[in-house]
Amino acid sequence: MTRTRGAGTVARMLTHRVPRRLPTRSVRAALVGALACAVFAPSAHAAAPQKVRDAARKSANAWTLHRYGIGFRTRGGWKMWSARCRTASGGGWSCSLSMGGGQCFGTVQLTAGLRGYGHRISCGE
Repeated sequence: MTRTRGAGTVARMLTHRVPRRLPTRSVRAALVGALACAVFAPSAHAAAPQKVRDAARKSANAWTLHRYGIGFRTRGGWKMWSARCRTASGGGWSCSLSMGGGQCFGTVQLTAGLRGYGHRISCGE
C-alpha cells in the first residue's frame, strides 16, 4: 500500500526554492586571509643567500669527510669551502663548490629546507 500525497504538497515541493546565501562575513574574511597568505607567503627562494651558501659549504664538508676523509674536522672548517648557488627548478638550490684551492670541487643540491643531497664532488691530490 503506497501513501499518496495531495496535489498541494507536490506543487509546493516543485516550486520551493532554497534561498542562496552569501557566505557570512567571517567566512569571507577567512577566505581573503588565506588567499593573501598563499600569495604573499615567502617561498623557498626567499632564504637569505648567505644561509644557502653556508648550508652548501657545511654539507659538502661533511660529505667529503665521510666519503674521502678529506675536509676539515675543526670547528668552522666548513668555511674553507667556497660556494656559488642559484635556484633550482624543483624549488630548492643548486650550488657549485670548491675547497682548498681546487683540491675538491663539484656540486650539491639543497632542498627548500636547506638540506644537502645529490652530492657530485670529486677530490684529487
